[in-house]
Amino acid sequence: MDRRTYLVTTGSAVSALLAGCTNDTSDDGNPGGSSDPNTPTATATETAEPSTAEETSTETADESTPTPEQKILTTVDAYFEAATREDLDALAEYMHSYHPFNPDNLDEENRENFEFEYSDVENYERELIEEEFDTGKVRNASSVAPWFENSEVSLDEILDGEQTALVRVQFETTDDGETVQNTEQFIMLTEDGQWRVFFPYEEPVDIPEGEPVETDEYQVVEDIEYNTETERARVSVSGTGNIEAEKLVAYSTSLQTENGVWSDESRVLPDVNYFTTGFDPSGDEIVVALRMYDGEEIVVYRDQYQPDS
Repeated sequence: MDRRTYLVTTGSAVSALLAGCTNDTSDDGNPGGSSDPNTPTATATETAEPSTAEETSTETADESTPTPEQKILTTVDAYFEAATREDLDALAEYMHSYHPFNPDNLDEENRENFEFEYSDVENYERELIEEEFDTGKVRNASSVAPWFENSEVSLDEILDGEQTALVRVQFETTDDGETVQNTEQFIMLTEDGQWRVFFPYEEPVDIPEGEPVETDEYQVVEDIEYNTETERARVSVSGTGNIEAEKLVAYSTSLQTENGVWSDESRVLPDVNYFTTGFDPSGDEIVVALRMYDGEEIVVYRDQYQPDS
């Protein structure tokens, strides 16, 4: 994954903080402006006087000690808030030091050209998916492993003795009046006892094989347009609101990633005009499939992308 791919992935989720969470002091542990991502803001409460010093100590510890989940989510929020402000120094604080695009690892020219792409975000949610994420998945992740193949410090050395977790961020963006659903996942890794954002993570995908079906009802893809600047493919569709399916998915066979549209409130797909997915501008094949509720995937469209010679 090159620098642009990473920035698009991060930038698409970064402005999620505009929808809230930055100043939340709810039970999820958001610091509400605390400079330390692992130290939630203390809130004074009026309580009955404890009868013993031991009770005082226990009560204080319970109120002031954040849970591992709170620490992880607080770091995620602080990272996104720093990115929203385009504050590279703050961003570096919440990124792992061995991330190649940590601003502290960039020279002056690359720091000046460090850009994020923003979108209007609605319904921002983030959740801890795995508090103890399998390091084997980190080692095999296509978004991580290639960066350390010729590195002076191996990925195994970086992971040794550290804790890993996986966080999912879900949000909606509005583009030309259309609602687009987005999901990003991030590997969290401890460093010097502090949780840090390490890398974006994509689940390994199993791309369905076979030629597109000829069923008229499933002929929903009209065209695919490729933007080499953003490395995003726009999949134009129609008639999706008539299909009962879990998800309409577009796969990148080169990147081994997927994106799509679905409904959380109905068994029928939402009626949209398009959605986007990443693609490899050096050459790729996009496979669009319907993921049915019984687990079957029906290929409805294939399109080969070749760069201009």
